[in-house]
Amino acid sequence: MNITNRTIRTYLRYAHLFEGLLIVLYFYAPLGDNEVYRGVLQFLLLPLITVSGFSMWLTPRWTKLLRRG
Repeated sequence: MNITNRTIRTYLRYAHLFEGLLIVLYFYAPLGDNEVYRGVLQFLLLPLITVSGFSMWLTPRWTKLLRRG
């Protein structure tokens, strides 16, 4: 099973959009009052969206460095 870079980018993009949608729901839906959702947002969603954003941004640089060395 071979996963191409294009497939990885597509999965990361969809995950990033889904995580962003959940953050938008926190602000514009009545979910903001829920303590469980607030904890999930703070300790799970925000780190995940940060990691997925950085990985989409830095993947070309990482692959270029790995090919060299």
